[in-house]
Amino acid sequence: MNPQGGGGDPLKELFNWAVANSSSEELRRQAADSTGNPQELTPEKREILEYIASQMKGSDPYTVIKKALAVIRDESSSVDDTLDAMDQIDEIVGKIDFATDFHKMKGTEYIFDHFLSSESQDERADEIEIKLASLQILCTCLHNNPAIQTDDLYQVKFFNYLADILDNPSSKGKAILKKVGSSLAALSSNQPNTLKQFNDRHIIGKITKIMHTEQDEQVLSKFMFSLLNVGFDGKDSSIP
Repeated sequence: MNPQGGGGDPLKELFNWAVANSSSEELRRQAADSTGNPQELTPEKREILEYIASQMKGSDPYTVIKKALAVIRDESSSVDDTLDAMDQIDEIVGKIDFATDFHKMKGTEYIFDHFLSSESQDERADEIEIKLASLQILCTCLHNNPAIQTDDLYQVKFFNYLADILDNPSSKGKAILKKVGSSLAALSSNQPNTLKQFNDRHIIGKITKIMHTEQDEQVLSKFMFSLLNVGFDGKDSSIP
């Protein structure tokens, strides 16, 4: 094989050669092959071959996010199809760069407005599984991601949503309450803006009240993480 061919842009010629001559499986095999001549197939070119293979299979993360988000935005999508799409997105946005991409696509905003907001008219929002999956995605995007933790969607809309649930925790059920605890922990992870809101909105006291009355250990552990974040990161915070 001679990926570079003749003159011109070697990377473009590599791309053209790969598309014309190989299946995605063959490209993956060659990308993983470390026995070739390093002058002929450098690590950079192996990476390109792997990327081309992913593109040919339609499985690169950015494309998966776009396709899954299209399903979610289609209000005629079934609950099962919507949940499948949300699962795909949650798996990918665990990497910060893709979480930021998803946020820039207005994906996080759509999920909140359609599935969590009290003003939503989307019938899928009536399903508890949809709400849980929505909280999971927003929580995954938030974790250790200061690029979006300060966005108004999270600091205003989402924070208000979580705080309202803390005012009447028994009304939402334990599954939702666990996700609320995880969301507060992610939202307060290394984020001074959130820590200030914990004080201003008396969130610490509300969490402490839940911990005094709740018996479910999984619920307790989720809220304990958020208190630990405040305790370690909040210079002016105190736990009663």
